[in-house]
Amino acid sequence: MSHRARSPSTALRPTRRALLAGLGAGAASAFGLARLARADAPPPSGTAVLLCFFPGGWDQLLLLDPRDPSRFTASEAARTRIDPRYDELVGLGYRPELVRPRAAPAMVLGPLAERPGAAVQLTDFAGRMAVVRGVDMRSVSHEVATRYFLTTEFPRGSLAQGSSVSTTLTALARPARPVAHLSLGVESYNDRHPSRWSALRVTSADDLLATLCPAGAVDPVLADALDAYAREARADVYNRRGLVDRLQGARAVARGLDRDDVSRPFRALVDDGPENDALRARFGISRGDFDGPRARAAMAALALTSGLSQVVIASVAPAMDTHFVGNAGHARLLGEGLDAFVALLDALRTTAHPEGGSHLDHTTVLAFSEFARTPLYNTYGGRDHHSAGSCLLLGRGVRGGVVAGATSDVGMVAVPWDLTRGGASPSGTVLTPAHVAATVAAAAGLDPTAFDAPPISQVLV
Repeated sequence: MSHRARSPSTALRPTRRALLAGLGAGAASAFGLARLARADAPPPSGTAVLLCFFPGGWDQLLLLDPRDPSRFTASEAARTRIDPRYDELVGLGYRPELVRPRAAPAMVLGPLAERPGAAVQLTDFAGRMAVVRGVDMRSVSHEVATRYFLTTEFPRGSLAQGSSVSTTLTALARPARPVAHLSLGVESYNDRHPSRWSALRVTSADDLLATLCPAGAVDPVLADALDAYAREARADVYNRRGLVDRLQGARAVARGLDRDDVSRPFRALVDDGPENDALRARFGISRGDFDGPRARAAMAALALTSGLSQVVIASVAPAMDTHFVGNAGHARLLGEGLDAFVALLDALRTTAHPEGGSHLDHTTVLAFSEFARTPLYNTYGGRDHHSAGSCLLLGRGVRGGVVAGATSDVGMVAVPWDLTRGGASPSGTVLTPAHVAATVAAAAGLDPTAFDAPPISQVLV
């Protein structure tokens, strides 16, 4: 990943105290919560970015890159190397057929795009989402492919190279938020940007609350020792590289977070009360489930709508590495992740943004996994790792109802794509995570040249 000239951030930059005072102003009616801040508090500003990770490798025949089961039959599988077997989903209530959203007639999705009996469906967002297919991950190792997608630089062995895409996007946006960059259960890297753009990484609501309430979470003896060290450390010895200054700055930020009570919106996930019960019910969070995919989806929604963070990356699904079960077993796990993801989208869509429209109108969203599953079953009746993946973009800056990129009808291999005119072309470009990252940056109004690939113009407004 190279870094060339960068455009200035379009985000407004209110003072830290004013911003902290306004935390929670946006996360009110849609979540069934009481007003969380003063009515005159400055609102969150600037385009937000939300990256949603589905770990384990999702099966794209079931969702973003399907095949017509009437054409790709079991009898033809030896030739096509593709075997959808959608009939295995009937016991779960899904229709064993392709889904064609009314709002996006050019888009064809797999059976899991519509959840049986769900009040809100992924297809409800089809008119404002784009699908990218045929993303070549160059690996079928979980660690390698995950880190490749996260950074757009191919790992050295299994070691990540470069900074996370979310870190680079934060550095480009330069958001004036208490926690500019939040990572919920996802690895994060920073090898070139100022440390203030690194992610705060937590996995559960308890972790986040402990981080946002540092005065109550740090042992008093340890806190006194840190203060004493900061007071007594000899500047000529210990502060040559700014160690004492960084310590004092971190302690000041911690006290400020505690004083301004930025944790208030997130207490709804753990505290009793009918309004909090309504929030947990909306995301399907069971009592005591503070570190599951649904809880992380709710945390992501609260972080964005309260103004705590402008860039959020979250793992919103259980691990889906299913080698020994067929479509039904994988669909149960992928369906749980989709439920959390759709609840998150719906929360953003139904929460008014102070600058007009909804929070989804002001947020660029990417949903991705490290790779896909093989289009043929293995000898255990399951599917293995497959390097040609797909992803989903929606929200601010995304052209809805569009499909870009492709995989072949024999073996679902990534097909070169014409980035200028669109369409599969032998002279085109095989899409990579860098193309996806550049597209997210461009959709969010940030400089896409931070990534070593052009954006996919067909999916941009």
